[in-house]
Formats: sequence, structure tokens, C-alpha cells
Amino acid sequence: QGNDYFREGEYKEAAVMYNFAVELNGTQPAYMSNLAATYLKLEDYDLAERAAYVALLHDPRMTKARFRRGLARKATKQLRAAATDFVTILKEDPDCAEAKSELAALQERINNGEHDESNIWQEWDEPTPDARPRALLPLRPLSESESEPEDRPANHVGNGIPCKHHNRKPLGCAKRKSCVYSHAPDARSFPDTEGRNVCLYFLMGSCKFGERCLYSHDKANL
Repeated sequence: QGNDYFREGEYKEAAVMYNFAVELNGTQPAYMSNLAATYLKLEDYDLAERAAYVALLHDPRMTKARFRRGLARKATKQLRAAATDFVTILKEDPDCAEAKSELAALQERINNGEHDESNIWQEWDEPTPDARPRALLPLRPLSESESEPEDRPANHVGNGIPCKHHNRKPLGCAKRKSCVYSHAPDARSFPDTEGRNVCLYFLMGSCKFGERCLYSHDKANL
């Protein structure tokens, strides 16, 4: 049904259905790649990049997900990071015309001295196509019988994409355990005493996303 909504241009509804599929079946790479495509259409490029990244964790050779991550990075002016995605695709598939076209356009922008927002602390090609696929995340919401405190559902992993409301809003995420997004810390964040996840790049003074960052930029509760 998500695919039907997408074909009809109903992208918000498509995102809801893909997220529902993830809740039922975990972070299947096809679902996450479809989410990335949907978020691109919705011009929510940070979520698109993250969804594509999760897809690649489970299927590092998935060209569609890497291409969509490249498009999301291009839209957020991560020029060299985006170019790396297209170069990686062309190493695997030298005849990919779309990747060639995107790479040529990016190289022109880079050569013209356009400002680049790529994070210098990040390995832009990870996960590489030869990386070992990671197991799917068990993404059903925590059951009421689990011991985590009701007021701090910080181990809820949702669809693997960080919840900006949980990390940045003063009152946190109102949807709590029913949220489709992740409230759990990951490799790019560090949990504070309030259960919010603080951006590691912010802590190193190198986060380029500012208010667009999906993680907290507050050191007060570390």
C-alpha cells in the first residue's frame, strides 16, 4: 500500500505505511530505501539520508539506497560526501548513467568553489559495499511488561532514524513508545542523564547541521 501511495504522489501517506511495515517486520532494507525515496519527495533530506544509511547497514550493496543517500547529501550541500556515494556506485556499476550525471554535476560545483557541508569526521563511503550486513533491528515498541521507566523510553529504537522531538524538544516526544522513530543512542550520539542523545559531532565542534541536526546540541545534562 505504501508503494501505491507513492505512485499516486501521496508521500506523507506512503511514509506512514512504510513506517508501519518497519514496525511489523523490522528495518528491512527495501522498506528503509523506500522511506528514503519518500523523504526525498517530502524534501526532508536529513531523514532521507538517515533512512538510506540504515538500509545500507543491512544491505551495503544496495545501489538504490546509496543513490538516494547521495541525493539527500547533495540537497544538504554535503558535496564531497554525495560525490563519494556516486563514485562508489560507479565502481560497482560503471554504466550507471544517473550516477555519472550526478557526479559530473557535483564535480562542477566543487571545482567552482561552492561551499561544502560534508562532515570531515565522517567516513563518507560507510558502510562500504564489501561490509558485513548487519542484522535487522527488532523495532516493535517495547511491551508494557519491560522494566524501562514509563517516563523515559530511551531504548525504543523505532525505525532506526533518530527522533528529533525526543532529542531536541523541551518536553521530549509526545508519542513516546508509539513513535516510529528511534529514541535510543547510536554510533553518532551519546545519551545524557535525561535520556536525550547528544550529537557526537557537536561535542567535537564539527556538526554542520545546526538546528537541522536530529540529535541534541545541549551539553548541560551530560
